[in-house]
Amino acid sequence: NLSDGATFAVSASTATIDVNDEHDSTEVFRGRSVEENVVRGHSRTSLKKKERDKQESRSVASQTWRAVSRPKSAATFLAFLVMSASMAVTDTYLFLWMEQLGASRLCMGVALGFTCLSEVVVFKKEAAIKNAISTEQSIALILFCYAARQWFYAAMPFLTHATPLGAWIILPAQLLHGITFGLFWSVGTAFVRQIAPENALSAVMGVFGGANAGGSFLGSALGGVVFRKRGGDGLFAGIGSMNFLLGCLACVALVRKTTNAKNTPGEVRNATQTPRSFFATFRETFFSPKKTFFLANRRRAGWRPVAADEVEMRGEI
Repeated sequence: NLSDGATFAVSASTATIDVNDEHDSTEVFRGRSVEENVVRGHSRTSLKKKERDKQESRSVASQTWRAVSRPKSAATFLAFLVMSASMAVTDTYLFLWMEQLGASRLCMGVALGFTCLSEVVVFKKEAAIKNAISTEQSIALILFCYAARQWFYAAMPFLTHATPLGAWIILPAQLLHGITFGLFWSVGTAFVRQIAPENALSAVMGVFGGANAGGSFLGSALGGVVFRKRGGDGLFAGIGSMNFLLGCLACVALVRKTTNAKNTPGEVRNATQTPRSFFATFRETFFSPKKTFFLANRRRAGWRPVAADEVEMRGEI
């Protein structure tokens, strides 16, 4: 109270204001705010990432389903399942069947060596085989080789008594393992790469692996039941007939595909040409050399494919 006129002096040390406590509290508050904002930003980013991952997983699942649920793809995966079942039946019950027929252990070991030898040859010539025949033709070839191989096993009781070789007669049939095993995996991966979208390749490959695993389980489980009730000849005759039926269906589908390709809109055809028979198309599909389709009429409308019969009429080949 300075009303009485009294004077006083304030020393410099007394008049100094200490603001360190206030500054520290402000920095702590700012630090907490920054940390809270960082946490909130991370939470928002994680939520967005989870939502994006869910959308991508749904997109991959839908694309995978569309790729494998097409009739052609589903039928091919069914064929892969039967092939895997055939492989499991052969690997599990062939040597039991050979033992019942009186084959020696040496014969079994040499037969196994023949299978490994044929695998090496097919794996080495894989690129040449793929260039020579298409994926669909390879699938039909594998099914027919499985049928021939397993029918041969079913006929072993007759062959062992009809020939002086005995159980050693099985060795030529073991060479088909290179096609039924080595070409099977090569064709399977090529087919998956052919039908799978870019971001769903692993998922479709998983479906292919699941078909193989399912076929192996069914072949081992159901094959044991049939082997006990019908014997080895009944087991191999049945699974061979199933492969032969699927091979015939694959040939029919391949011929229909070739026929539809020949009758595509915009292709120039001879008006006097007679309709092609099923066997003529089948023969041309499997045994005729591949023809090169030339391109012409690049003016105005752009490039247009020219049919082989039109090129022949022009005298260019």
